[in-house]
Amino acid sequence: MSKNKKGNGHHHLTLSDRIYIESELNIGSTFKSIADFLGKDPSTISKEVRLHRTTPDPYKLNCDPYVSNQKAKLEKNHEYIRYVIPKGRSMNRYTQDDINLMASHINSTSRDGMNGASPFDLAELLLDKRIPLLVGQHRVSPDSVMLKPELIDKPSAKRRGKSR
Repeated sequence: MSKNKKGNGHHHLTLSDRIYIESELNIGSTFKSIADFLGKDPSTISKEVRLHRTTPDPYKLNCDPYVSNQKAKLEKNHEYIRYVIPKGRSMNRYTQDDINLMASHINSTSRDGMNGASPFDLAELLLDKRIPLLVGQHRVSPDSVMLKPELIDKPSAKRRGKSR
């Protein structure tokens, strides 16, 4: 990737320019610094990003509201969450440990859409074994999975072996 000079006849960004822009944005570089390196105007970089960015916010799913088929894989998790935390109940009453426990039970549940495997089964194949533990989750045996409000309701804490 060579540094282009403004006005040298190279009006379009090359593939290597685009790869450079992406890698620099991932480490927090500014449009100006990227443009200076490529010999382009910062507005060129800004337009390129605006026109070709596929995910405006990496933590936001771009789905239409109330169109569940756009996020079918997530809808099953949402359904399981509602088994444990009924709609209308405030989540403010739950601790991170409660949510981790619920997620452990949800991710230990086998799914028809995964040929009877659970998300933990797939994670064992695809991810480092430490990742579930690092995010506070653990596998629950199929016979012990509970997807009911009693799982994380405060009065049942002693039955789970936790003291509060």
